[in-house]
Amino acid sequence: MLEGKLDESKKPVLSKTTNKLKTIVSKLQDYEPSFSSKLDDLHLVGSGMRKKMGIKIYAVAMYGAPVVLNAVSKLGLWNAARTFDDTLSPRTTFVLEMILKGDADTIAEAIAESVKLRYDGPQADVQYLNSLISEGVKERGGQATKGSILQFDCTEEGVTVIVDGESQGTAKFKGLGSAFVDVFVDENTVSPSLVDGCLERGNSEVERRAEDGAAAKSMAEQSGIESRRTMLSLRILMKRLSNWKPKLTAPPTVEKVIEHQEEILESEVSSNAAPPTANEAVATDGKLEQQEELLESDVPKKYGGSDSSDMASTGTEILVSSPNDEMEIAASVDEDVELLEPDLSQLAPGILDGEAMLEVENTLESAPIGEAETNTIAPILPSDDGIVMEDGTTFDANTVESRIRQLEAEIQAEIARVNSQGVQPVEASGGTQDATTAVDPALDSSNEVAVQQKAVDNQAALEEEEAKLKLEEEERQMAAKAAAEKEAAKAQQRHEAVESKMKSLEDKATGVSFDPKLEDGLYLAGVGVRKKAIINVYAVAMYSSPPAFEALSPFPRGKQKKEAQAALRNAARTFGPSSPTTSFVLEMVFKADAQTIAGAIAEGVKPRYSGSPSNVKELETLIIEGVKSKGGQATKGTIFRFDCTGDGVRVSVDGNNQGVASFEGMGSALVDVFLDDKAVSPQLVDSCLDTWCGSGL
Repeated sequence: MLEGKLDESKKPVLSKTTNKLKTIVSKLQDYEPSFSSKLDDLHLVGSGMRKKMGIKIYAVAMYGAPVVLNAVSKLGLWNAARTFDDTLSPRTTFVLEMILKGDADTIAEAIAESVKLRYDGPQADVQYLNSLISEGVKERGGQATKGSILQFDCTEEGVTVIVDGESQGTAKFKGLGSAFVDVFVDENTVSPSLVDGCLERGNSEVERRAEDGAAAKSMAEQSGIESRRTMLSLRILMKRLSNWKPKLTAPPTVEKVIEHQEEILESEVSSNAAPPTANEAVATDGKLEQQEELLESDVPKKYGGSDSSDMASTGTEILVSSPNDEMEIAASVDEDVELLEPDLSQLAPGILDGEAMLEVENTLESAPIGEAETNTIAPILPSDDGIVMEDGTTFDANTVESRIRQLEAEIQAEIARVNSQGVQPVEASGGTQDATTAVDPALDSSNEVAVQQKAVDNQAALEEEEAKLKLEEEERQMAAKAAAEKEAAKAQQRHEAVESKMKSLEDKATGVSFDPKLEDGLYLAGVGVRKKAIINVYAVAMYSSPPAFEALSPFPRGKQKKEAQAALRNAARTFGPSSPTTSFVLEMVFKADAQTIAGAIAEGVKPRYSGSPSNVKELETLIIEGVKSKGGQATKGTIFRFDCTGDGVRVSVDGNNQGVASFEGMGSALVDVFLDDKAVSPQLVDSCLDTWCGSGL
């Protein structure tokens, strides 16, 4: 078989295996687990998938407090989920449901590796979390099979691990809970679909609340409008009724009409009138029949029949829907008043006598506010006590007016109730206003209503935009605060870790010891000696901040020395907020005059400094002046201190500040004198590497 070609005998096996793998992967892609909407007292914020090379490893859901559920931006979601508060957001929980089977160590290490990149504390803390996950899976057979549930409760104290409902314990390390949240929610999330799902659900919740609020507001506004329209209609109707005097007329009965006609005929006969011809008699009989039919069909319609009810209902329509609504209402009320004075002109002459009358039977009492009320007309009869309805009710026009005023008071109460819900009704005209007088155009002008509605909409949009901007600003402030707190906590952890390893160091060549920490908080990195030929000139110690030591932590002790030295040099000469100063302390063990010691240090700086030589000369002068102040000789035990920063180099001699050579780049140049490939004290470099490489910081 030629190299690079597949054995023909293995092709069928490979093809079968490939197809089987594709089938399995395809089935995995169709797996969509569902998560409950609540977990204990937490709400489902969103869900997503963790994928590796397109294959779903597990489904993940995040549960949190309402403040997390309401987040509408990535920054807001990240900040709310990782900022724990005993009242608003005590914990954030992640539930992982396995889709692809994995052994205990694999799944535990995968999660731990993601946390390690985001956790500022000791790596031993993450290793403990790793062991909790691994042990939990091993107790259930050593495999996280499809459907296995891993739950992680993240709090200020740390992370609690639960496997298939059984608690495995808590990794109680401050900051570990936030680091675990970052795995799933920060900008480098392992599950982008989870973040998208959370934001989609959050935005939907906000939109739903906004829609509910808008609907409630619209209903309240509509209720206020209908109440005002009803009030206007009642006032106009009351005005008409206050000027109405009921006429004591009544509808004639059929018998009275016939009797009256017979009396007329008898009168004509008795007055010796010629007897009617046959045709005249037939015509008279026909006329009587027509009058009888007219009375039977028309009188009920005008005095309480179903048709009159329809007329009354139409005539008392009270909803204002156009700029001419007031005039329409007045006209419809006029129709109601006309109905109170029935037209009996179609009846036979002489039958307009009678003592019955018509009255409006108002049914507004039982009609809901804002709906069209109807009036029905029922026959009533006069009485010594007033007007008597067919059902026995007795009242007069004053009673009608009193009842309408009572209804007006009820409507006013309804308007007050609507007003208390945020809708400001426009007052209708007073009760004594004449029906022909125009009311406030704001009540019935559709243009004015449109203008008012537009103003309300604009104000709502403005308030919404202001609220959004305020929320974004609060999120930015919270994020900045969280970042500052995180940085402060990180710095504190660094200092605590370094201090736990602090100790005095002695240079073996000179026997000089150096303190583990300077009074301004810098820590001892290492010690060495500066030699000239075989003479030990001075012992030297380097002091710096924790980032310089952390730069050496990843390198094994005794290995990769060049790489480690480069990392140390870079950290020591790159000045920033977390590492603003690197200091070198020199203690003389060999006597030298001011010019000699200053010249030697200046000669070391010159080839490493890219600025003007005169700047180096100023540094040299500061050293010389410092030595001269103590007699011109740097005797044994004389201590020089050089504080290197981004601004330059500060010089001190025996604790006395001589000044600063303030030139950009000079601080880094002096660091290079002791730490670059041609360092004047290789022993100092070796001491730093031996002390801090592999330290676990």
